[in-house]
Amino acid sequence: MIAAIARLIAVVAAASVVVTAAHAQDFPKRPISMIVPFAAGGNSDVIARTVAEQMGTLLGQTIVIENIGGAGGSTALTRAARAEPDGYTIAIGNAGTNAAAYTIYPKLPFTPDSFAPIAVVAKTFGVVALRKGFPATTVQEFIAYVKSHPGTINLGHAGVGSSNFLICKSFEQAAGIDVTWSAIVVPRRR
Repeated sequence: MIAAIARLIAVVAAASVVVTAAHAQDFPKRPISMIVPFAAGGNSDVIARTVAEQMGTLLGQTIVIENIGGAGGSTALTRAARAEPDGYTIAIGNAGTNAAAYTIYPKLPFTPDSFAPIAVVAKTFGVVALRKGFPATTVQEFIAYVKSHPGTINLGHAGVGSSNFLICKSFEQAAGIDVTWSAIVVPRRR
């Protein structure tokens, strides 16, 4: 874990040098917005907040997190693509938002060329999690259970085109199972 954090800090430092070199020496003069294409609390948000804290320290400026959910991240990247290309708006993306979205949503108002990648800041992985008391306790038992109950098991994801949607879809195809899909909706706290 400590080694991963050290690598993350090194990547952020390298990205900061690139950003700083690309602009006048007095950059940044104001806070920078970091767009996160999913709700607060998920992987992308935690990664963005870790990166933002380190970048803010290195640049001597506040990095403001903007969580913009919807359409598997495409809503957020639309906002990022429409921002002034002045270095004051950056976005966190993943395989879903920055690769798969173009094939899933063919009429997006942006293309891969709308963005200039500056750094890989993290790698994540998928996890199979079942509710306590579910009749299967291993992946093999889960696959057997789903095959004996086709179309009745609900598999959740963050939205079509999101990286966890792609992980779930790959798992479904590799396991040869038939599941029902639903996006996970996180209610707003009041």
